[in-house]
Amino acid sequence: MTFLDQVLSDASAVYASTQSLDRATLLRLSDAFGAQLLSSALEILDAPSAEITRMVAGDTRRTVTSVRSTSGMCYVIFPSANRCSCKSWLFRYANLRV
Repeated sequence: MTFLDQVLSDASAVYASTQSLDRATLLRLSDAFGAQLLSSALEILDAPSAEITRMVAGDTRRTVTSVRSTSGMCYVIFPSANRCSCKSWLFRYANLRV
């Protein structure tokens, strides 16, 4: 298991048992992903219009996650990718002009 996988697994376990994330877990997520990325992700989760859907293929059991942003755009995130296809991610973290 990679470091990021472990951080996410631990955060998932904490949330499953408490329905919240404690300070230590948030700090570990911030260390792993950066404060700005974590803040953006939490903002989407806290938005009243948040729509996050995990889709599982029936025959292969492969998964993807669909996230509707606060602007209404829909993005697909693959489990093996530690990135988002949104313009914000590309600009902030990949240093690409969009």
